[in-house]
Amino acid sequence: MNNSTTGLSIDSLLTPTNQDIIVTFTPKEDVISYKYRILKNSSVNLTSINGEIEVPNTIYNDYVEINSKEPTNISLTETGIFQLEIITTDVNQNTQIINSGNYVIDKEAPQINLNNYRGQMIEYKIGETNFNALAGVTVFDNYDGDLLSNLTTNYDSLDLTHAGIQKLQYTVSDQAGNVTTKTLDINVMKSDLDIIHMWQFLIFICLLPIVLFFFIYNRAVRLEKRITKYSVEPIKKYSFSICDKLIEIYQKIIDFLKPMVSKSVFITKHSKKFDKYVGIVDNFHKDSLELICSKIVVSIAILLLAIFAKTVQFKVLAFEEAFIPLILGYLFLDIYYAIKYKQYRNRLENDLLQAIIVMNNSFKSGRSITQAIELVSKELDGPIADEFKLMYMQLQFGLSIDVVFANFASRINLEEVNYLTASLSILNKTGGNIIKVFSSIEKTLFNKKKLKLELNSLTGSSKIIMYLLSCLPIFLIVVISFINPDYFISLYTTPMGLIILFVSIIIYISYIIVIRKIMKIRM
Repeated sequence: MNNSTTGLSIDSLLTPTNQDIIVTFTPKEDVISYKYRILKNSSVNLTSINGEIEVPNTIYNDYVEINSKEPTNISLTETGIFQLEIITTDVNQNTQIINSGNYVIDKEAPQINLNNYRGQMIEYKIGETNFNALAGVTVFDNYDGDLLSNLTTNYDSLDLTHAGIQKLQYTVSDQAGNVTTKTLDINVMKSDLDIIHMWQFLIFICLLPIVLFFFIYNRAVRLEKRITKYSVEPIKKYSFSICDKLIEIYQKIIDFLKPMVSKSVFITKHSKKFDKYVGIVDNFHKDSLELICSKIVVSIAILLLAIFAKTVQFKVLAFEEAFIPLILGYLFLDIYYAIKYKQYRNRLENDLLQAIIVMNNSFKSGRSITQAIELVSKELDGPIADEFKLMYMQLQFGLSIDVVFANFASRINLEEVNYLTASLSILNKTGGNIIKVFSSIEKTLFNKKKLKLELNSLTGSSKIIMYLLSCLPIFLIVVISFINPDYFISLYTTPMGLIILFVSIIIYISYIIVIRKIMKIRM
């Protein structure tokens, strides 16, 4: 269309187009020369143009001079909002400025963002009803803005009733005709309802005997209360609680597993490191093999609890998810007995000075080593009293003092006990003033304990900071996971995320080891 006023073939083009625009300028008859330049702005939204708001443009190129009155074709080929500025000169050397309308070219396709589906494939169980193809989907265009209402999918044509890979296609187009297509692979899998129903049935079968047991037990208790007033109580009354019955069943399970576990050479060697717990902080198990059996039973019990929790949620525990409860269950008794053993060692170390003081005082009153050991076993309590009772019994059975204290040092494995054993062994062989020796030992242990308490007070704030810094990453992970459960999905669903997760765990473990080495003070 040629406009007789401006001489432009196209006045303006407000509707975006993804094609090149060629504007022809035809000067008037009295024009002898003219020049033109193009103004461009690519950051203006169309709503400002349609609302008749002035579009601020920037200079796209310098003036192009035409020293004739021949028509000129001006090509606009890039994305943006363009405007032409033409200055004509007539035969009388008069100039006229001609401004065109706005020409909108949009060659940029809209962007489709699948925020909830960051991976290339999602899993869909047959029969699910909570899948929403548009959940978290956003569509944005540089000129049209939000185009979510124009988004179309082929969701209705997908067959989600049979297992296989289905391709969910998202398509959107803007006013200029630019089309964007994004494909999401859906892995349609068989439903877990059959497996869930099987687990629910097995759980019901396992819980039914327990419920019947409690019902029968409760009925027996009520019947006993009714007939008690009509019967004579025996001289010795033997009664077993439910807890005793459960412990008996648990012990039978351990006795059943122990012969099978003992056949493994690896497990037998592995159990040796738990010998220090049995009989000291663990009075339930007879030997370390029984402790290994308990670890296996606890790990299986926690695994069953995890399966039960997943079944209640109508989910199936994945194979890789089963390792977490198994590992936690197997390490549970290690952590429990390690804490108890550390408490036992700390109390033993703290009470050793009191035992030395009692022995030194008994020596000052003229008593022998055997009498001093017996006095310590009676005056003190806790683990140190038990150790001295054992030493006194060994002396009563005829063992020498050197052997008794050597056994005591091997059991306790404390530097102070080794020092005490060596001193008594030398005194027993060479003789000497035992009161002065024990006074020296008492003073040394007292100064060492005093120094240790001072060091603990000086390094207490640093240890608190160390513990806080060690727990802070885990605390932040838990908090962020509660706020946004999908925040860390990419860490264990993508190869790069797994690498980052592995490196982060290595750095965190190295940090814990290094900081503990720095804070550890050996005396």
